Amino acid sequence: FGEVNMHGKAMSPTWVRLALEPLAGQNTLTLETAPLGWSVGDKIVLPDTRQTPIVRKWQIEPVTPIDLQLEEFTISSISGNTITLSHPLVYDHLGGRDSEGILIGMPHIGNLTRNIVVRSENTEGVRGHSLFTDRSKVDIRYVSFIGMGRTTADALDNTIAVEGEVTHIGTNQIGRYPLHMHHHMGPENANNTGYQFALVGNAVDDGAKWGITIHNSHFGLIDN
Repeated sequence: FGEVNMHGKAMSPTWVRLALEPLAGQNTLTLETAPLGWSVGDKIVLPDTRQTPIVRKWQIEPVTPIDLQLEEFTISSISGNTITLSHPLVYDHLGGRDSEGILIGMPHIGNLTRNIVVRSENTEGVRGHSLFTDRSKVDIRYVSFIGMGRTTADALDNTIAVEGEVTHIGTNQIGRYPLHMHHHMGPENANNTGYQFALVGNAVDDGAKWGITIHNSHFGLIDN
């Protein structure tokens, strides 16, 4: 039932499409547009863009995971729409192609640095999580959530209590996510105007399982 407002320094955009395919060994990236609000020293992430087959896709067993060729850097310099990286690329990050090999889409790069930070005290210990529910008023913009969330993609194992006595200590409790809108209706609003909540320009770094989780929460603004 409380009110949470966090408004960090705005940046536009928080992620941007590349103009040229990044290749291993390069230490610069050419973007479609100049990254306004980005600064030297910001942490950026370039995802794995390979089109890889899914092993055992149609079997009951879970699919076989792959080692991601995701890369993270800090910005050494910015000149217009060109970014110089703290170290060269290790992998190619090619664009998407159709069945005839024609380039139809370029990868994006994201900025993970914000001047408001919510983090776990110890990412290797009991990690923190955030949950907003019921009639709370929530407006969170340009905030980074680092090392948050402790529910993983492994099989759930909840702590069990019977008549107030704990009978089992779980190892993977459900519902502990970095940024979690849980059965959130927002403040009472007789005029039925506006969004129920706003999550704009936020970043989730080193999260567990899902980054931003929307559970039975409706008509919120989730952007950038």
